[in-house]
Amino acid sequence: MAVILTVLMVCAVIGIPASFFVDPSPMMVFYRILAVPGVLFAGYGAWYYINGALRPQHVTIDDLGVSTPGWALAWDEIRDVRIEPAEFAAPRKQQLAFSVTEEAFQRVRQANRAHSGRPFHMGGLLSRTPVVRTQFDTNPTPFDLFPIFDDRLRNRPPGI
Repeated sequence: MAVILTVLMVCAVIGIPASFFVDPSPMMVFYRILAVPGVLFAGYGAWYYINGALRPQHVTIDDLGVSTPGWALAWDEIRDVRIEPAEFAAPRKQQLAFSVTEEAFQRVRQANRAHSGRPFHMGGLLSRTPVVRTQFDTNPTPFDLFPIFDDRLRNRPPGI
């Protein structure tokens, strides 16, 4: 839907098809004015969903830590893990959020920008806080993966 809206708004901004804009009605002029900022929002939404579909960020868990195709975290770099926005949210609207050390955050901050939560809980801007997030709607769900991370972080040796 975001791609279709983007295409329609770009067509309105540049005046395609020309027959619609020869003697435009007041509503068409209003639509064309609203299409200018609308194409930015629709284009951002299209980028977000196409990026998620074409480049899924599958989570890999092993003895070294947690990784996706874009970033990797060692177990000693992860301070805490939580489910965002909450455990009771629909599984397709959940993601894991790892609180990490400042060094790890600086290393993976750029690679995690698509899932940073900024702006509008969608991502695209760099995160401000040292939190690394996974992609939404993973399979298995964050609710199913959370006990693995929670157990691993609770049972690590003191001082790590």
